[in-house]
Amino acid sequence: MLNLVADIDTDGVVEEAPAKPQVQQEVKPSGTKAKATPKPKAAAAKPSPEPKVPDLPAEQQPVSDADRNLCKALLTDLKVPPRNQLIAAFKKQFDLPADAIISAHITLPEHVRFIQQRVAEQPAEAFTGSEAAD
Repeated sequence: MLNLVADIDTDGVVEEAPAKPQVQQEVKPSGTKAKATPKPKAAAAKPSPEPKVPDLPAEQQPVSDADRNLCKALLTDLKVPPRNQLIAAFKKQFDLPADAIISAHITLPEHVRFIQQRVAEQPAEAFTGSEAAD
């Protein structure tokens, strides 16, 4: 603390307020049974996946937001020409109209697999940040 004072009469001597007494927390020995606060469930910290429909097979279950966001990120990492080609192929494969926004149609594991496979087939030059010129 610098003890800077605006009053000349005190010559820098300032009385400090008495420190508040510190309250110590009571520590119980480990042998006694103390009521512990319940830990929040790990699942509560994570966003919950989309609900599974028990009557549908795995291939028809809705994909999670994480899978959908992964596909969006994969598409975003592509340069514009290869991205547009992949989007056109997706629309053709899944019978979507030409003006459809595909992020809204990534709903099944088949859609995620299609995008992941097509992205994996792309050469390194197809991705943003690659050294090769367009």
